[in-house]
Amino acid sequence: MSRVKKRTDEELARLAAAGRKRDFGILLKRYSGRIYNLAYRFSGNRAAAEDITQDTFIKVYQALPGADLERPFKPWLYRIAVNTAVSYLRKVKPALNDELIQTKPSKNKGPDDLAIDLELQGRLQSAILKLPLKYRRVVVLRYLENITFHQISEILNIPEGTAKTNFQRAKIILKRELTDFFETK
Repeated sequence: MSRVKKRTDEELARLAAAGRKRDFGILLKRYSGRIYNLAYRFSGNRAAAEDITQDTFIKVYQALPGADLERPFKPWLYRIAVNTAVSYLRKVKPALNDELIQTKPSKNKGPDDLAIDLELQGRLQSAILKLPLKYRRVVVLRYLENITFHQISEILNIPEGTAKTNFQRAKIILKRELTDFFETK
């Protein structure tokens, strides 16, 4: 039985840029969930996250033929996604309503613990949505998407030290926002 070699993101991007829609479809399948989650964390709204995700992949598809495909694909994709989310939010922010984060229940927790977890996640999402965009971008990428500070600096086109500083400042704000939650539990 022969194994088919899994193509790298960069290989798929080069093939897609050459007109192979099937390879773009693989990239879309590989990253659409991640980009949707990122968009949802920025917007707090499912419909907005769907719009941002769709707009991101349209922009990526249109930009592929002129892109520097020798560079890593993932930071480039995330840069487009973050910029698309920020632009979208600037246009429609007043119309968005916060939604509670959907979570999968843990089998090891009782109903009280699950209720506390859901409440905390809802409060955390609300607090993240209140952060200034320069902090929210770093928090979403680092904390929620688990991207390194080095990659964040590439995605946002800022120095790595600035990414770390913005993350630390955001943590201070989030801690202040959530202090009352932890004091009452």
